[in-house]
Formats: sequence, C-alpha cells, structure tokens
Amino acid sequence: MNYSENLEKSGEFLRLALVHMAQHNIPVDPDNYSVWYEYVAGKNKMLSNAIDEFLNQAKPISTELNRYLYQRFIADEMSALSEKMLKELRRVIQEMSKYIKNSGCEIDQHGESLEKYAIKLSAPKDYQEFSKIINSIAKETRALVKTSRTIKNNLELTQKELDILKLKLKATKEEASTDTLTGLTNRRGFEAMLIKEIESATKTKTPLCLLMADIDHFKKINDTFGHLAGDSVLRIIANTIKDYTKGKDLVSRYGGEEFMVILPDTPLKGAVTVGEKIRRFLESMNWKNKASGTSLGTITVSMGASQYKTGEPPETFIQRADKALYLSKNNGRNRVTTETMTPN
Repeated sequence: MNYSENLEKSGEFLRLALVHMAQHNIPVDPDNYSVWYEYVAGKNKMLSNAIDEFLNQAKPISTELNRYLYQRFIADEMSALSEKMLKELRRVIQEMSKYIKNSGCEIDQHGESLEKYAIKLSAPKDYQEFSKIINSIAKETRALVKTSRTIKNNLELTQKELDILKLKLKATKEEASTDTLTGLTNRRGFEAMLIKEIESATKTKTPLCLLMADIDHFKKINDTFGHLAGDSVLRIIANTIKDYTKGKDLVSRYGGEEFMVILPDTPLKGAVTVGEKIRRFLESMNWKNKASGTSLGTITVSMGASQYKTGEPPETFIQRADKALYLSKNNGRNRVTTETMTPN
C-alpha cells in the first residue's frame, strides 16, 4: 500500500473510512482500517468492486468478511509464502544443528549462526529476507564442510535441500505476481516492473510509455451472459494484447477489466499505434458465447496513453494514463486518448 495523499485529503479518507467501519461494526485495527481506507481512496479497484457488490446486495460486512477482504486484496506478498516452505527450512536448520552436535568438533560459532537464522525465520518480513536467510545458511554449510570431514556427507545433502528450497521460493514469488485467470503479470508484478523500467529509461535516456486499457461496458457482459462468459472475454483480450506487443513489453492485468502495457523504448506516437491495432482488432471480432453459441455483440476497449517524464514518481505516470483513459470513456469509448489531449 502506498499512501501519498496530502494532509487534507488523507484526513477526509480517514473520516470516510471510520464512518464505514462504524456502520458495519468493524473493529478499528490497522488491517481492518486499511481495507476501508483503500476503498474510499479508490486505489484498489478489485477491492472496491468486491465491497460494492456486497453493498449493492445489501449484505452485511462482518469482521470475518473484512478479514477475508484484507487477506484477498491487500495482504502483502508474504501471504503467498506457504508455511510448508518455512517448515522445511526450519527442519534443515534442526538437522544441521544435530550434525554439528554429533560431530564433536569445535564449531560453536557455526551453531550460534544457525540459531540466529532460526530466530529470524520465525517472522521473515519479505521474500528478500527469506532468500537472504537461505543464502546465509548455504554459506554456513560450505564453511562447515571445510571445518569438519565428519559431517561432510550430511551437509552436502543439506546443501541440495537448500538449492531445492531456492527454486521453490522463486516459483512461489512468480505465482504471487501472476494473475491466475489470464496468466498475465498482476498489479503487484506490474508495479515492481514499472519501477525497474523507469530506472532503465532514466539511465539510457530512452522513451517509456504506458498504455492503460479498460473493457467497455464489461459489467453488462457479466450481467447479461454470466461470469464465465466474462472470464472468457478477459482471457481473449489478454491474449490479444500480448499478441500485439513485442518481447520486451510487459502486459499485466491491473485490476478487474483493466490492463496495463509497459512500452520500453517507445515514444507516445508508438504507444498510440500499438493501442489502435489492439482496439481495431477487438472491435472487428465476432464475439460468441461458446457454451450457447449466442452472439455477445461488439466488444470494445478504451485506452489512455502517457509518456514518462524524468524524475516523476510512478504514481504520477500512471495517473496521467488513467486520466487519458477517462477522457476516452467520456468521449464515447472505443478510442485511444493520449495525455496531450487531456485538459491541464
């Protein structure tokens, strides 16, 4: 979560969040508060859609549901790190400690190091810290192999287990950054990649553009043909956008029916060209419900494009694309609008 509002705006969001929490008798704690702060701030569209769906159906939002919303839409990336992996690494540490104890060698220093890592492992803050712990334990393993021939074979086996855990960690991190429906990078992955591309564009002094796309009248598709048809539309559009972008471009599902395309080494005019190709292809498609054969009618997308300005924060870069997208929607949809067309 990145809260960068000024004092006046954040105070208003605070007031609105507390009003909602009082209406639903939600206890005020940091996790519960963050759900309603993001809702009233409009930052997390998937969270907002989920809450709106409950509110529109006049369903009560209990403390348990509030906790689910936090875990589903806000909880940080460590929620994707399975307890099983942590247990495996703790077991490795225990076995190494046992090998040290049984070896009869003067290697107390290594034993103390392992105990230190075991304590850190009780509550790792993020993937980087977890990966760092694994690397540190692997370093201790190599040092122990040199110190004692007695435990060499056992520690070599431990080293192999650590290598496997590294691979599992990498796979888990990739899963945490992937949208399960479309297979695209999700919002978390997009934000991380955008920072890297901004750094690269700044260093190389090359243009960098964002293309923000939103499916027109997507709610009507879900309401008329059902969510399965809506999911199918999302997957097809995701694949279409990927087909019309080049290898180093990044396509992500930003939230709900919104998609983001990071276009490195691409000026604003080039971003419009990419957007128009995608838009025209989708407009020309013959959309049908596979299950029933019923026509879904014409499905279109609206887009907004912005080009990075050196030194600006990522949020501003995104906001300018979002503002251009809003103008596309406001001017009749099914079009690509650039930041240069928006009022100052």
